[in-house]
Amino acid sequence: MRKTEMVELGGHWRRIVLTRLVAIGLLVSVATVPIADARLRRYRWEVKYEYKSPDCYNKLVITINGQSPGPTIEAQQNDTVVVEVKNSLLMENVAIHWHGIRQVGRVCFCLNYS
Repeated sequence: MRKTEMVELGGHWRRIVLTRLVAIGLLVSVATVPIADARLRRYRWEVKYEYKSPDCYNKLVITINGQSPGPTIEAQQNDTVVVEVKNSLLMENVAIHWHGIRQVGRVCFCLNYS
């Protein structure tokens, strides 16, 4: 084998070893990055009547914090969500239910307060 062939072969193996070391380093760094900590997420909602114009005609609608439809709750896995609701409706109860939540091993219930 000529000297130039040995140099090329050595460079090839150096690249392979370097590539593998970089890959291992990336795996170790990803494995040691902590997963996002669980957080407590608090929301305060006031349910009340307001005049809105969703279809260009001013009418009385039920809003949550002035929004209709109501606000979005954002949370990640393992977060605890607390929603405090103030019912400012005059003659109606408020019932809350959730869409898009899969709760494995938990009792699903709705709270109904006046």
